[in-house]
Amino acid sequence: MSTHIEYSSKDKAFAIFYAILISLIFVGHYFIAKDVMKEVPPLILGAARGIIGGPLIFLFIRTPIKKHINKKLLLNLVAIGFLGFFLNQILFLYGLKNTTALKTSLFINAIPIITTFLGIVFAQEEFTYKKVIGVSLGFILVSILVFQKGGDLSSISINGDLLIFLSVVSLCLSFVIAKKIMTGNMPNVLVSTGMLVTGGIMLLIPSIMDTPLFLEYTFSNFKNFSYMFYEIVISSSVTYYLNFKVLQVLAPSQSTIFIYIQPPLTALCEFLLFSIVPSPIILPIFIGILFSGYLVISKNKKRALRPLSIE
Repeated sequence: MSTHIEYSSKDKAFAIFYAILISLIFVGHYFIAKDVMKEVPPLILGAARGIIGGPLIFLFIRTPIKKHINKKLLLNLVAIGFLGFFLNQILFLYGLKNTTALKTSLFINAIPIITTFLGIVFAQEEFTYKKVIGVSLGFILVSILVFQKGGDLSSISINGDLLIFLSVVSLCLSFVIAKKIMTGNMPNVLVSTGMLVTGGIMLLIPSIMDTPLFLEYTFSNFKNFSYMFYEIVISSSVTYYLNFKVLQVLAPSQSTIFIYIQPPLTALCEFLLFSIVPSPIILPIFIGILFSGYLVISKNKKRALRPLSIE
């Protein structure tokens, strides 16, 4: 029998910190994955991230999981693996290969809007005007930033941008399923590992012939190895593990709202890596994004919380 748990302010503070950390990591992922895919096919890259990155999550925490495993859970994990990793990675990696990192960050920012809508539809969170205004405000601000950088609608690529958007939809659907099963004391490590491994196996089936190419690239020099380490360990094991820790504590809209800081961070990376000077508008937009996050995270009514460690 599932049990609803109220989390303490400390738990939520950790969850918010993890959500921000995830956004920082994924900014690097946009640039590194795009470089890796110049030589490594997207499917085998995704397969490696799942099959290798998934089991590595168990190095972060050792939680007894046998008592939680049953047929219904396994079916849900397959669904999460298919939507949240297999389909998501195919659409995302092929989309990223055919568009820019900055435009990718724009379409990724549709995640809070879609997750909020799905969360309300599936009764995983309550509708509030403050929440909707916060999510909408954040998306408008990042859209202004990207369009100001040259991402106008006339330049949208069917082969790139549309695939990124569809990858967002599949990921959001997986969040709905994950939130449903992550009740009570369900270990988030089980959900994140199950998602990566099942999705990774699905990706390996059509890409297994590219395995030698993946190995050749990875071990040819230190730069390639460090890039692959980042993709498999940092942007796969660490981020997916933390993502489900956050989702376990926060509502779907709250867990994804921090994605809105990615475009300003991406613009900062472009400045540091390629000396592309960001527009002065980035500062008020960043402040506005922080305010939109406050609207989504804050509550209208205070509730007594029972302390519960996020670990």
